[in-house]
Amino acid sequence: MRVQGGDGIGSGVPPAARRAAGSGFALPNPATSLPPSSATALSAAPAVGALLALQTVDRGGESRRRAIARGRNILDSMDLLKLGLLEGLLSGDALARLRTLLADNAPSTGDTVLDSLMAEVELRAAVELAKHEK
Repeated sequence: MRVQGGDGIGSGVPPAARRAAGSGFALPNPATSLPPSSATALSAAPAVGALLALQTVDRGGESRRRAIARGRNILDSMDLLKLGLLEGLLSGDALARLRTLLADNAPSTGDTVLDSLMAEVELRAAVELAKHEK
């Protein structure tokens, strides 16, 4: 069976002539192109704002997990300090670690119970630091 149609594939016109006749892909002439407008620069501003807003959204209790991990680290550091005191060897590294952990101020988690527990742990650690610093 022979198919005859109007798609022009078998029309006998060479491909170079077809390309020259039609308007194919061409790069714009830089002399005639318009300069970028200020509207394109301003359109990026809402996108940046949206990205910043997404970064501040707490995904699935992430700030809560961070606060719990920070509290555990502070308590572990105070345990190392206690063990050093019981052994008679006050480690400067343990004090420095505790000082570093306290210097990292964590934002509020939004959970009042957890925030009050963290405040108590931080206060106790600050008291321990004050007792042992010279």
